[in-house]
Amino acid sequence: MGTILIDTSVIIGVMRQHDNAIDLARQIAGRPKAVTDGVMGELLAGARNKAEFYALLKHLQDNFAWLQANE
Repeated sequence: MGTILIDTSVIIGVMRQHDNAIDLARQIAGRPKAVTDGVMGELLAGARNKAEFYALLKHLQDNFAWLQANE
């Protein structure tokens, strides 16, 4: 199977511990995942402070492939 493209709502759902998002995360555990630069921007724009911004950025870089809009 290929890489799974993850939307902003799924990542926010996992962060907020929503059951349906947690279930999805479990189903796709261990498979390659990607986010677009738009999703990356939405998530980082929602950071409440610099510490949260950099923690989220590191998590995204460590766990997701980053697809740029021109790819």
